[in-house]
Amino acid sequence: MSDAVNEGSGRPAMGVDTTLLNSSLADPAIMSHPNSFYRALRMGDPVHYDEKLDVYLVSRYEDLQTVFHDPVTFSQEKGWHQQFARGYFEEFKEILIREGGGYFPEAILRDPPRHGRVRRLLEKAFTPRRIKLLEPNIRLVIGTLIEKVADRGYADGVKDFAMPMTIAIMSEQLGIDHSDGEKVERWSRAYTAQVGGMQDRPTMLENARQVCELQNYIIARVRERQANRTEDMISDLIYARLDDEQGPTLSFEEVVALARALLVGGNDTTATALTNLLLLVAQRPAVARQLELVSIRT
Repeated sequence: MSDAVNEGSGRPAMGVDTTLLNSSLADPAIMSHPNSFYRALRMGDPVHYDEKLDVYLVSRYEDLQTVFHDPVTFSQEKGWHQQFARGYFEEFKEILIREGGGYFPEAILRDPPRHGRVRRLLEKAFTPRRIKLLEPNIRLVIGTLIEKVADRGYADGVKDFAMPMTIAIMSEQLGIDHSDGEKVERWSRAYTAQVGGMQDRPTMLENARQVCELQNYIIARVRERQANRTEDMISDLIYARLDDEQGPTLSFEEVVALARALLVGGNDTTATALTNLLLLVAQRPAVARQLELVSIRT
């Protein structure tokens, strides 16, 4: 155990294992329990080059603000394409074009000013009215999941609650059948693997097959709503409109990319946040009690 330096203080940061700076997020042991690694980065090397992943890891808020506010130097659009299916991008892209309905770059991961147009159109799908319409079904989904584990007396926070809950709610928002939850989870893992930089070619080929399934599924749902508008977010995306002569509506490719991002990214990030909350509640009874008191009052 060795010391790093506290941010801005010049004093040693006690309890920071700087030997972790020689580690990598490519290491499964680090990836499964990354908090100590993250803390070592913030305290000892806040702009850290991960040699195995061939990327820079920026871990301090102030540095991240610099990155976020300079899209010319730190282009997320360029960075995404450099990272996506790295090492196998051309082959992966060819498979998607041939078997998955096409190659649809992430519409939301564009640099300004194009990002602003897509974001404004996307926001039209996240209206208070849409959320209000979903509220009864959200309560039903949560209640059903809790009832399944209540009598058992124990649960796996990820498998029994966080992941199925977020997939069911996102499916509800998009107008997708809840029974496809297992497929959605499988598709999500395959798609997010493309930005991890840790897949070999056989894994890439299997993931490409899964992503083709994902895209063909979404394309079919988009075509259905183009023919017959329904009360869901995919329809909202298709029919969203701006007073902008250059790009008043989303293109078909943009709708597919956004629906894919919502289905995959929406469930993964939310499930992770919810799982961390469940862990916090399990480890800190005072927090659990506070949440219980709030729920009683409301």
